[in-house]
Amino acid sequence: RAYTFKFRDEWIGSKKPEWFHYFLCGWKGAIRRLNIPPKGMKVLVHGTIPTGAGLSSSSSLVCAAALITIVLYSGRSFDIISKVEFAEMCAEVERFVGVEGGGMDQAIEVLANEGSAMLINFNPLRFLPVTLPENALFAVIHTGEALNKATTSQYNERVVECRLAAQIMAKICKFKDWRDIRTLGEFANRMRKTPQEMISIVDELLHFPVYTKDNALFLLGITNGIFDETILSANTQHMETFKLVQRAKHVYTEAERVRQFHEACKIGDVKEMGKLMSDSHISCKELFECSCDKLDEVVEKCLRNGALGARLTGAGWGGCVVALFDIKKPDLEVLFWSRPAGGIEWMKC
Repeated sequence: RAYTFKFRDEWIGSKKPEWFHYFLCGWKGAIRRLNIPPKGMKVLVHGTIPTGAGLSSSSSLVCAAALITIVLYSGRSFDIISKVEFAEMCAEVERFVGVEGGGMDQAIEVLANEGSAMLINFNPLRFLPVTLPENALFAVIHTGEALNKATTSQYNERVVECRLAAQIMAKICKFKDWRDIRTLGEFANRMRKTPQEMISIVDELLHFPVYTKDNALFLLGITNGIFDETILSANTQHMETFKLVQRAKHVYTEAERVRQFHEACKIGDVKEMGKLMSDSHISCKELFECSCDKLDEVVEKCLRNGALGARLTGAGWGGCVVALFDIKKPDLEVLFWSRPAGGIEWMKC
């Protein structure tokens, strides 16, 4: 579908994003980075990634738009901005559509090494190529149920709950700058604890299965207005209850599973990799509550049909499942497979 944007209109983002708004995110980030006035361009956008599938179609468009804008405006690419800076910029500007994303999608799209998986850490952004076992085959299966996370509030609700959990625990621990702690990862770093150690700290500091807004106001010692302004986001102003224990435990156990998955990759233990994937899905379903009936159904079908493990991918509430199979399985039929691709580049045709 065609879309025309006129420069006389200052684009400040969208609360109901359509596909072209993601292009504008990348475009705006690029011209802001270059610090130059905009000029016209005609662009044809084509892609084969299904939308709302948890496969980062929106982030890929943001990254593509940012890179092509830099190239068209300056004639240069990653010699004027590093790939790390570019990934961080794309993560930041995608928030113009109202989603408080964390930057994982943009990081892998920009920094990926051909043939490798990638272990990614943040604050600061760091990445490490990971060689997958030769007998590990990952199948990506679309459930047929799509979700646009920018048009619903579920994703941002989880961000709010994680932020609130981090700040309440930081306040209980008497950190004077608790307001500056915005993620559970930042709180763990301040505590100088591993994700595994943080699980017991959650049990020690957070006692209720559900916290009310009044509970949070009392514990933080702030007003309702400050809470709405600094903790809630535009599309989460309706929230009155918060499952802080469940969300925090998911985040810390998931971080520990990532560490264990990396170790399993090093020694080629595909069975352990599969178990960790299935454990992750259970946590997504029961603690983070970002699964759905269709995702659970596809995961179960994969496990019944020989998968070593399976989990949802992306934000959840629809989209795709990733399942792990042992390529040495005797009755496994593979129609085609591909290897992990490299990160974003531009080509002159």
